[in-house]
This record gives sequence, C-alpha cells and structure tokens, in this order.
Amino acid sequence: MTIATVICWFDLIAVVMGVMSASFGGLIRDTLLGRESVLFGPELYVTAALAGAVSYVLLLTFDLDAGELALLLAMLPALILRSGAIHSGWRLPRYQRLGGG
Repeated sequence: MTIATVICWFDLIAVVMGVMSASFGGLIRDTLLGRESVLFGPELYVTAALAGAVSYVLLLTFDLDAGELALLLAMLPALILRSGAIHSGWRLPRYQRLGGG
C-alpha cells in the first residue's frame, strides 16, 4: 500500500507545497540578509512547517466545515514548535553515522 492510496494526491501536494513555500521563503529571507540559512541548522523550522501543513490537511479531511477554524487550529502546532525552538532552544537530534565512520 502506498501513501497515495492512504491519502488523496491533493492532500499530499498541499502538504509538500506548504512545506516548500515556508522553507524557500526562509531561504530567500536569509540570503537577502546575508546570513547562514536556518534550514542548514538543527533548529525546528521545516518540522514546524510540516506539522502545520499536515494538521491543516487532517482537519479538512475530517470534515471540519469551517476552513478558517481549521486554519487557526493548524497554526497551533507550527507556532508551538517554532516558538519552542526560538525561545527554549528546542533542536532536532544530530545525525551520527553508525560504526564511527
């Protein structure tokens, strides 16, 4: 069973486009400011965008009729993750190769 059979293609495209627009918007911002991009660090940036996008699609999938309410509710996980990363220093774990090489 593939992901496409579990969720609709439109939902998958919406999630991917949401994450891409948030990521590339941040990349353009950092490039224009002349600093290293947040995307290359361990900060929760793309993860927060992914959580918000998936939350929004899931809320709409479960027939939450009010699109505005779904949007506001979907912003909460992204806001909590990103705020925690900025103010409390939440980070993703570092990747380490197995075998010490």
